[in-house]
Amino acid sequence: MLSADRITCRLDDATVVAETSLRVDAGEFVAIVGPNGAGKSTLLAMLAGELSPTTGTINLGDEPLQGISLEVRARRRAYLPPNPLDEIAFTVRDVVTMGRHPWRSQGLADDELVETAMRAVGVEELADRVFGSLSTGEAQLAQVARILAQETRLLLLDEPTAGLDISHQEAVLETLRESTRDFRAVVAVIHDLNAAASVADRVVVMSKGSTVALGSPSEVLRDTLLSEVYAHPIAVVDHPFRGGPLVLLRSKT
Repeated sequence: MLSADRITCRLDDATVVAETSLRVDAGEFVAIVGPNGAGKSTLLAMLAGELSPTTGTINLGDEPLQGISLEVRARRRAYLPPNPLDEIAFTVRDVVTMGRHPWRSQGLADDELVETAMRAVGVEELADRVFGSLSTGEAQLAQVARILAQETRLLLLDEPTAGLDISHQEAVLETLRESTRDFRAVVAVIHDLNAAASVADRVVVMSKGSTVALGSPSEVLRDTLLSEVYAHPIAVVDHPFRGGPLVLLRSKT
């Protein structure tokens, strides 16, 4: 579905992402984790085609990503950037409806898809509220609904649970996880390592612009690696309820 081959991004003479390769297949959830400044958002922006790699290639299906027109690209992948919108005068329904814009030329601006997307993340009761009046968490939920309404096979999301409380974080991640059962693929930057472990089929661990580990949560979320990457003592134990790893911070003293 999506493949990146040895992509590098240099900005202002600094290498932000170096020689990174990744393949994403239909039906899987890939989480990108790592400390601040690791290159996660830059990598995701390149995978979305919002930023061109300095070197290396990215294919969406069998085609070079940068060779696909913006309209067609928007029908094949949806991208949620960090801080996607400032205060605007549109209603929540208007914002979610923006997700259908790539399909208007195809006659597929389906209002029911907008309503379904709002229900999926629990913002249907906010539909007539002005987007700029929402709390940070409510605005984030509306943006996730917009991405879902876009109805693409590939979802690329930068911190989709930012600003959300525990229950809404769980609901959004579960909705995204469920979407992969329809042969969609999800790639998400997630800061919460335990949230990533709960939903991801594979985890990309980044540090200083490079991929230092790639594999299942149980394979890569190891205490030694994470302690080095995050420069903080970390313990990893078996999760008592769902299995898999549970990541715990340890005291430095």
